[in-house]
Amino acid sequence: MWILDGSPPQRRSLNCHLELASRPETKFKRSDMFSKRRFTKVIPKLAQTNGASSVEFALIAPLLIMLIFAIFEFAIVYGDYLAITHAAREGARLAAVGRFSEEVVRDRAYPVSPSAISVTYPSGNSHGEPVQVRVEYIFQLNIPFFGERTVPLASQASMRLEV
Repeated sequence: MWILDGSPPQRRSLNCHLELASRPETKFKRSDMFSKRRFTKVIPKLAQTNGASSVEFALIAPLLIMLIFAIFEFAIVYGDYLAITHAAREGARLAAVGRFSEEVVRDRAYPVSPSAISVTYPSGNSHGEPVQVRVEYIFQLNIPFFGERTVPLASQASMRLEV
């Protein structure tokens, strides 16, 4: 802050500031009396910021690690879901043409081994009626700092009987 006479600011005591404040022609801000510079003279440790970024990183690092592992785990879950969806669709197609085999459906769900495969004929098993194949799988989700959870995945496909 430049003083009225145009000279650069100089170090002044508190009494000097109070004298300037009592003069009506000068522009004096009360905040000048309580500036950061004055407090860092009294308590020099307040001005030091050594290690502040390390502490901030230590607080945020577990959240970042958990987020990265969550992204990878959910990508694996989605890939497994696509695999059982494909297996259900293939199983429905095989059941529709009369060549259904549970082993073939398990082979089509390659990265996973389904826990349950079921075939149902809701309206009967005559020509043109639907056949449904349901494939179920339980995925073990493991994310650091979050724990281990089970995610049930299921997919169902239906097609009309051709034979």
